[in-house]
Amino acid sequence: MSFSFSPSRKIFKRLTFVLMTCVAFTMVCRPQPRAVIAETLPSSFKSFESPQVHPLALTPDGSKLLAVNTPDHRLSVFQLTGEGPALVAEVPVGLEPVSVAARNDREAWVTNWLSDSVSIVDLTTGNVVRTIDVGDEPTDVVFAGQQHEMAFVCVSGLSQVKAYNPDSPADGPQVISIRGKQPRALVRDASGARVFVSVFESGNKTTVVSANQVKAAGGPPKASPKMKKLPPAPDVGLIVKWDGSNWADERGNTKWNALVPYTLADVDLVVIDATQSAPRIQSEVKGVGTHIGNATFDPAGNRLYVLNIEAHNEVRFEQNLSGRFTTTRVSLVNFGSSVPNSTAVNLNSDIDLNVPEGSNAERALSLALPADIVRGADGTLYVAATGSAKVSVLDPGGAVQARINVGQGPTGLTIDEARQRLYALNRFDETLSIVSLKGRTEVTRIPVGFNPEPQSVREGRRFLYDASLSAHGDLACASCHLNGHRDGLAWDLGNPRGKLQSVNGIGVSVFHPMKGPMTTQSLRGIIGNEPLHWRGDRSSLSDFNPAFMSLLGGPRELTADEMTAFTAFTQTLTYPPNPNQNLDRTFPNPPTGPSAERGRQLFNTGALDGGLLSCNACHAASPGFRSGTNNLIIPGLLLQESQDFKVPQLRGVYQKLGLQDSVDEQLSGFGFIHDGSIDTLLDFLRLPVFTFRSDNDRRDVEAFVLAFDSGLAPAVGLQVTVNGDNKLSPAVAERINLLMAQANAGNCDLVVKGIYGGAHRGSVYVGNGMFRPDRQSESPLSFQVLMQAADSGSELTFTGTPVGYGRRLGIDRNGDGKLDGDE
Repeated sequence: MSFSFSPSRKIFKRLTFVLMTCVAFTMVCRPQPRAVIAETLPSSFKSFESPQVHPLALTPDGSKLLAVNTPDHRLSVFQLTGEGPALVAEVPVGLEPVSVAARNDREAWVTNWLSDSVSIVDLTTGNVVRTIDVGDEPTDVVFAGQQHEMAFVCVSGLSQVKAYNPDSPADGPQVISIRGKQPRALVRDASGARVFVSVFESGNKTTVVSANQVKAAGGPPKASPKMKKLPPAPDVGLIVKWDGSNWADERGNTKWNALVPYTLADVDLVVIDATQSAPRIQSEVKGVGTHIGNATFDPAGNRLYVLNIEAHNEVRFEQNLSGRFTTTRVSLVNFGSSVPNSTAVNLNSDIDLNVPEGSNAERALSLALPADIVRGADGTLYVAATGSAKVSVLDPGGAVQARINVGQGPTGLTIDEARQRLYALNRFDETLSIVSLKGRTEVTRIPVGFNPEPQSVREGRRFLYDASLSAHGDLACASCHLNGHRDGLAWDLGNPRGKLQSVNGIGVSVFHPMKGPMTTQSLRGIIGNEPLHWRGDRSSLSDFNPAFMSLLGGPRELTADEMTAFTAFTQTLTYPPNPNQNLDRTFPNPPTGPSAERGRQLFNTGALDGGLLSCNACHAASPGFRSGTNNLIIPGLLLQESQDFKVPQLRGVYQKLGLQDSVDEQLSGFGFIHDGSIDTLLDFLRLPVFTFRSDNDRRDVEAFVLAFDSGLAPAVGLQVTVNGDNKLSPAVAERINLLMAQANAGNCDLVVKGIYGGAHRGSVYVGNGMFRPDRQSESPLSFQVLMQAADSGSELTFTGTPVGYGRRLGIDRNGDGKLDGDE
């Protein structure tokens, strides 16, 4: 590896030794945390911001409207009458339900994002009759198939669609692997012959050339605007984009071809052939957009309307991206020819980017963060714009005809043709908007059900999503921090007209405003891990407040009270469990191949960093389950970088896979470290600064980092439903014993919900195999008693919950101290 400084290698080694000795001394003398938990400040309420995909559905006979109540982990069932929807049941399902589909008038399937499960609900009894483990982060379900009905479940975290026989789901699924990251939404054609899968994090054919490569190639393009009088900028990488035949920078220079051996798959849509008993991939569609959302099918035109956001991260510098870094679109994908073709329509054609400050009138018309799209019988399209509190009305060509004001954060839509109504689920205020299709206006708004979110969460969430705070009303923090997480891209938000910034760390770090590309970081778990950002150049969340004007281009920053609310909300953002851990929160240790458990031991005790420090000295993992950072800023000289960087946390690293620096199509253009320029963790661990004995040790540490504890145990969300078919199954008993053991260990709480003694009841685990029921007068029940009571028509579902959630979710839903069975 070449370096960007002039001392001889001998002097460099001496400087490195001195610096590492100082760092080692700092590590040893630094007080250890008293609590064996992640450094992140705890919050009694956890927000997962799980992506609602299809949160509304009508039963085929049109008599019931089904709505997921994500924060309360229930399915709300509304009886549809002439007076409007009437809430008749609230069915406990898995944790963080995000989609629902009605198989028939009696049965509904609910995908539970945090529980990694599907709940099969009997709408007659109002109870879950079966739970299917489907894998990491399921997002959607649709029923299709021509020879026989199949339930297609999108499992986002596994990049799979699983097809189940709905009459016998225990038989196991057929698995269709999707060539893309985070497939998310499903839709079928009119006959059920095709299922369309949208790939949320498909990318936009951008990647990064490393700083050393850019320097060797003569440096990056000249800055525009011209850099003011400052010291020379640090050596940084450069984002390039595939133009169809070459890797080009923002000025069209293609000299980067020789430095990027791969191309990018850019698979936006996958078409599954469901005509046969074994579904298979029929085709892949590219060039639709960067982040692909919901779609709706037009049978008359044999085309798909696909919501998407196009990112412009190939453009450098904050000034050039201000108020214009993404475009909100609907793409018309036509399947009439042998090769599907796509045409994108800008949903904000009224925006005038030549007026950079925008206007209130423009912001009032704009649509941001499109979430759901449905098509009426007359061909009219309706789009839920989460960041704009609107539903837009489109003509068949995709042009906006009208805008309907609804509640805050609309995410889901469904059309009731018989009653000429449109229903919109508003996630932020947990309401349903009932809209007249003829009048194109909201008629009334009703609660989805009980909302357990604290007022601070409800008030602070707005500032993540609210696009009215941007220049043109089409951008928000969530445009990049999607669902409070990240977009899988790198952005160069340097400022050629900026100033140097000094920050105290191990020494004094002087940061140049020309910082180069940096991958978007998650907002999950950041409060309590200050300083923030890759360089540690933000002391708190409030230091990002200027971005509401400088990057979003908005008319103002947040007030002090608004920033306090935003911080309180952000503090609740929580990582889901790492799916690569064992269910008992241990690490995989197979007899052959990479071992995360061996990697854990090397990570914590091996002097692998320059022969002086363990990985754990900086990437704090032990004692306990910590976030993977000691929050110190490390000198660039020690890192062999041209800038100082904060030690990054390691939760969620497993989601950054998808790049291999080899001649082939890759799923992602960005890998590891601050700019995403290192393709794999294995290659990162091969850097000269590390002193491993062999690649086998490196692979063990890689396996550990990919299984790094997120701060939430794998038992959280874990479920099993006991019914008449499986109550004697050893696997069911094993699952419940695991959940009780994890509750005893303090890794989760455990609740039971279902029909017991002929009534809808709940219980919470209190230890020693005993469960407290939801009536004050009743004595605790043993695990054996509950198992014996479970049967067909009296199914009971056991669910692991976050610690501290058990009482509310099990026996005191509204937290008023009066048990549910007594109310």
